[in-house]
Amino acid sequence: MQPGSDWRMQPPARLELTAATTATIIGLVAQPADYIRGVLVMSLSSLLFSVMATLIRFADRIDSFSTAFYRFAVGMGVLVLLALFRRIRLAFTDSRVLFLRGLLGGIAVVLFYLSIVKIGIAKGTVISFAYPVFATLGGMIFLKERVRGFVWLLLAASLFGMALMTYVTEDGVGLFRLDLWTVLAVVGAVVGGLALVCVKRLTTSDSGYSIFMSQCVIGFWMVLIPANMNAVGVVLPEALLLIAIGLCATVGQLCMNWGFGMLTVSTGALLGLLTPVINVFVGIMLFREPLGWVELTGAVLVLASCTAVVWVNRETRGETEQALLMKPR
Repeated sequence: MQPGSDWRMQPPARLELTAATTATIIGLVAQPADYIRGVLVMSLSSLLFSVMATLIRFADRIDSFSTAFYRFAVGMGVLVLLALFRRIRLAFTDSRVLFLRGLLGGIAVVLFYLSIVKIGIAKGTVISFAYPVFATLGGMIFLKERVRGFVWLLLAASLFGMALMTYVTEDGVGLFRLDLWTVLAVVGAVVGGLALVCVKRLTTSDSGYSIFMSQCVIGFWMVLIPANMNAVGVVLPEALLLIAIGLCATVGQLCMNWGFGMLTVSTGALLGLLTPVINVFVGIMLFREPLGWVELTGAVLVLASCTAVVWVNRETRGETEQALLMKPR
């Protein structure tokens, strides 16, 4: 409008909605709903993994090989049923890396379950969830990825946090005690990180469901003999408990796959870290696991380091698929 002109003489502005404009408006309206749905689904996934860990802690009479056997069998059965009814498609391309991923993932699962029973759900989960740091280093070594200098500081902070979690008090004297089970928990975190490197390699050739299936199949055969050699008489309530563990792990994994389709990688990965936070409270409140301020400080350091690693790597291409199987469950 020119200065001094009469606004009443101006024709109304013409509003044109192109297809691109319409799509943008629809996207802006739909995005909050998808985001909220993704947050809820990812939160449900983390909760299911916490329930799974809690049930493992209750089933401490049963050895970890048998628990892992049920977990892999249930996961494999659910995926086959979904494929049978054409809800998902299972196709395997890079067989060698799939086998390696299944082997490493199976070992990480057994060590994770073992750490929950031997050193407690709080310490066992926190140490096992340090795998993002080791996965970053594994990506540097095996995939030739560039690692920012800040990540080395995060690795040091994570290792220091693990060291703090070995602090115990005996007869009023505080000391650091590194036992076999804690070492195995750390080994499980390292192996879980290496399994994640395989997953990242597989994202260009195989789907998340195929990668998950490889873990279940290889893990099933890996623990078949040890589970039967160490088998104890499992009564019906314990068998149902083991099936529930497998269902929680499988449904939690499927929820994670779905949730990552609606969220950014960093948001989804950070919501995944709710599991160790929940498990710390479960260990303290439900199982009365002794955690002093030194151990809690160590837990905070480990989880903060993992959170920072996820945030630093949030723009890495292909991390959405990588995160599909990011936890050693």
